[in-house]
Amino acid sequence: MGLASQSMRVGFLRLLALLLAVALVSTAILVGSAEYFARDQAKRQMAETARALSRVLDGDFARHEALLRALSQSPSVAAHDWEAVDAQARASLRTPDAWIVVGDRNGRQVVNTKLPRGAKLPVGGDPDWIWPILDRGETHLCNLTHGLIERDIICVDVPVIENGRAAYYMSVIMRPHALQPLFERQRLPDDWYGSIIDSKATLVWRSREPTKFVGRAATDDVRRAFAAADEGVIASVSLDGVRTYAAYSRSPVSRWTFLVAAPREQLDAGIWSTLILAAIVVTLLMLVGGIVAYRWGRRASRGVEAVARSAKALGAREAFAPPATRIAELDAIGAALAEADQNLRERDQALAALNASLSQRVEDALAERERVLAQLHEAQKLETLGRLTGGVAHDFNNLLAPVMGALDLLQLRHGTDPKSGRLISAALASTERAKTLVVRLLAFARRQSLQPRPVDLGALVLGMSDLLQRSLGSTIEVKIETPEAPAVALVDPNQLELALLNLAINARDAMPEGGPLLFRVVDETEDFVRIEVIDGGEGMDEATLTRAIEPFFTTKEQGRGTGLGLSMVDGLAAQSGGSFTLSSRVGAGTIATLRFPRAELPEASFVPAEAIPEPIEPGRVLLVDDEEMVRRGSAELLEGLGYQTVQASSGAEALRKIAEGPAFDLLISDYLMPGMNGATLIAEVRKMAPKLPVVLVTGYAAPDLDLPGISILAKPFRQRDLAISITEARNLAAGL
Repeated sequence: MGLASQSMRVGFLRLLALLLAVALVSTAILVGSAEYFARDQAKRQMAETARALSRVLDGDFARHEALLRALSQSPSVAAHDWEAVDAQARASLRTPDAWIVVGDRNGRQVVNTKLPRGAKLPVGGDPDWIWPILDRGETHLCNLTHGLIERDIICVDVPVIENGRAAYYMSVIMRPHALQPLFERQRLPDDWYGSIIDSKATLVWRSREPTKFVGRAATDDVRRAFAAADEGVIASVSLDGVRTYAAYSRSPVSRWTFLVAAPREQLDAGIWSTLILAAIVVTLLMLVGGIVAYRWGRRASRGVEAVARSAKALGAREAFAPPATRIAELDAIGAALAEADQNLRERDQALAALNASLSQRVEDALAERERVLAQLHEAQKLETLGRLTGGVAHDFNNLLAPVMGALDLLQLRHGTDPKSGRLISAALASTERAKTLVVRLLAFARRQSLQPRPVDLGALVLGMSDLLQRSLGSTIEVKIETPEAPAVALVDPNQLELALLNLAINARDAMPEGGPLLFRVVDETEDFVRIEVIDGGEGMDEATLTRAIEPFFTTKEQGRGTGLGLSMVDGLAAQSGGSFTLSSRVGAGTIATLRFPRAELPEASFVPAEAIPEPIEPGRVLLVDDEEMVRRGSAELLEGLGYQTVQASSGAEALRKIAEGPAFDLLISDYLMPGMNGATLIAEVRKMAPKLPVVLVTGYAAPDLDLPGISILAKPFRQRDLAISITEARNLAAGL
């Protein structure tokens, strides 16, 4: 029995139906593959964005850490000069969303740049578990917490180490809003949003409705994902109830997480809409195809083949032109494929550009971190040099003290002999010059506090001429112009000498071929006197001049400058009540101008060098010094004044001699001694003899002591200086 016959039209309709069905399935697969590929591309883009931003977040925290580390090494911190530290901190960090705080272990703040200068600083207890971290010298990054001034804060803490433990903490405290620039620079797509989550899975900031969700805990599915891996992409529901795809990356240093999310509806909608459209198109084609099947059969088959070729080219990511089948539906599919291809190429280009931008930002952040670390290294080298210089100056004072004392005694005993008197006077003059040199060394080492007094600026600059010429070399011609009358200002002369030397060295570096360097003292107004340092060097452009006084800014090559010289000069002028300005043009040299408040020289009362005050009540003196040569020389000076001297080489020995008796009429003690320093000794002695006159001898500046009624005597000293200091000590003790 043969096969039943069928009309060609029916068979063709069946064939047409089958072909249309195949076309529908093929189109659905290809479109679905393209959409799924696009969605995967978007997910990969989200993951790359989250990873890059988590590294940028670490870099942001690292910059704050480097700033704090540099500031903690400041000489002002070591000297507990909190006003200077406050000024440095305000100059280093100028943003309304972040501020610097310094506090001690009792929760007492000593610096808070958030508050106006002079404002009462808040007191709050820091968690005990933070201090062991700081004692180890480590950096602490706090999660989102409540602050003393702001409700929600984050912070970066570094220690200030003293005696092997953290005596203070130094923090950059930020509002969560300080993280907003990360999102603004990233420019996420409109429907995407980013979130920053701390190590306890608490939301710190969000690019969309941030204030509504700050402080909220992450959802359970997000926390489970964080516990499982440091990076990934998950399907989740956001805090505002939106179904999303979320890519997250935990930063390797801070362990904070950056999360980028997009609505699932945005990424999934294209697949279903395309499939539904394809089904509708195929259904319409089946209805119309039954009428024009024969006429359009061949054209339709060719059109399907053309569309298939375009779809395959799209799948293979090869270039193709939309097929012209003259069948609207197939042409529409071809156009859709071409549009999909164009969209994919644009997304690839955008992703490549984004990756390049993120890579550049990460490189810039790392370069900035390296620059800050290099500046910190230079500051540490300067601090080390200062400590070394201070130690040498202290030891030199101890060596110079017995020499000056012995020469003073020899002048008293043999000064009447003309030849001996000339030799001794010359030796004493040399010791006085050595004493001045030590003062300058201590000023360089920052071991002298600011001690302003009326100074004739013209005489000071003239007195520095030899030092300047030796320091600058033969290629620099030092010129000095001073007014006829004394130009007197209120300033610390030692610090001013150091500032002028700094300016001179900068001017020398700006004149590699040499040239004139003019120091001009001008009696400016009724209120101020100024010093101008004028060089004929290379000069500075506007950008360099604007930043020249900034701490750590330098145009010198690495290793030749710290960027602190001009900021130190500016700090001296400001602390002295004056000002420091720079004017310069490229190729026209530079003028540095220092202004100081005018003062009047006190009326000098002539006291002959040989006029030594007689002791008011000669008696027993307890002399304490760990240096035997210094102690023996001081004892000779005291015995020359008529005192009976009992010597002790340490604080402990001195306390034993006081306890054994008989009573002493005067205590003279060195300040810097091993075991027990002079300040501790005096505090113990005051418990046993509250009204005992005390002279504290030091090779540094006057220490900051909370002990009233003490006369401070600087090394080295002569017999007359010792006698005056004893008289002062007795007068002070009488007032206790």
